[in-house]
Amino acid sequence: MSSTIPSPFVEQRDFLPEAMAAAVLDFAIANQAAFVPTTIYRKGVMVEESTFRRSLRFKGKLGQLKDDLKAALRASFPDLCRACGMAPFSLHGIEMELAAHRDGGFYHGHIDTLVAEAQADTTRVLTAVYYVNRSPRPFSGGELALYPLAGEGEARLFQPEHNLLVAFPSIAFHEVRPVSLPSDDFGDARFSINCWFERGPAA
Repeated sequence: MSSTIPSPFVEQRDFLPEAMAAAVLDFAIANQAAFVPTTIYRKGVMVEESTFRRSLRFKGKLGQLKDDLKAALRASFPDLCRACGMAPFSLHGIEMELAAHRDGGFYHGHIDTLVAEAQADTTRVLTAVYYVNRSPRPFSGGELALYPLAGEGEARLFQPEHNLLVAFPSIAFHEVRPVSLPSDDFGDARFSINCWFERGPAA
């Protein structure tokens, strides 16, 4: 019988100053028109596949918000690495995706390193998910489910709380559970910024 190896993780509540967190949420809501269906990597190309991933992603520039969030992520990088059981590595860059899950949105189980073939010069090593949403939370569900690295075991569930950052190794299998949202108001969606800390090619 194989032993279970849990996926390491770290949670940081109130990750950003509240004014900055509110600005991220306001930005997402104000830019509804710039959100498009998300895609996944299949056989060398990015395609829409709503039976596997149903959400929207922001197609545009985050501007100063991106710079501010990257600065906070870089400052926390050594601590996030250590909490996730890895030594800080040479950071090539931080990739970001602003996503929105409305009623029925989900993302089936996956790992975040599967895009390495499309981006052969970098490797995603550490994943962080930053959440913003209205309070009280207008939706139910939408939990991040993080599965063990090896062996059988129940998933660890993380509620998408406003101004929460959750980080874990990019090789960890995870999913977004379905969102239930009675409202059709875009501002009531489950908003997150998916962040990937990338290691560059070996010298």
